[in-house]
This record gives sequence, structure tokens and C-alpha cells, in this order.
Amino acid sequence: MFKFKHSVKRENNDEIAELKEKMLQMQKEMRTHNCLPTGRQKGSHAQFQNTETGARTIFPMHNEIDDILAKKICKQLGIPVVGNN
Repeated sequence: MFKFKHSVKRENNDEIAELKEKMLQMQKEMRTHNCLPTGRQKGSHAQFQNTETGARTIFPMHNEIDDILAKKICKQLGIPVVGNN
């Protein structure tokens, strides 16, 4: 029988809560710039559309959204970069 060692780093609850808060904050900011979900979702990814320009992008509905991905999503939707404080 084989034994596999998992080298996955487990995050504590505070880190997970912080990442989830970041994802929810980004969705809230996107909505203030008229970027709404189109209703299309596959797995943990949803499509958002800027209702003013028609630009669309796929938004991951999971906790790991880093700053680079956030910038790319905002650029694709044609909105100011969210979370750059």
C-alpha cells in the first residue's frame, strides 16, 4: 500500500475569513461600477458583465483572489482597479 504525503499548506480560519472578505468586497465594488453577474456560472466561476460597456469576464467564486488577478478582472471590465488603497 502506498502512502502519500500531502504538502498542502492549511490556512487558519482568520486567513480564510480575510480572503473571503476580499472576494466579497471586490464583488461589491464591481456592482457599484455597474458590473453584474449575467447568470451564467460553471462550477465556482461566474460571468460578470459591465452593463455600460458590455465588457464581460469570468470571476472566480472562491477565496484565492490575489492582487494581480483582481487587476486583470478590473481591466477586462473597464473599471478602476479595486482594492488599491
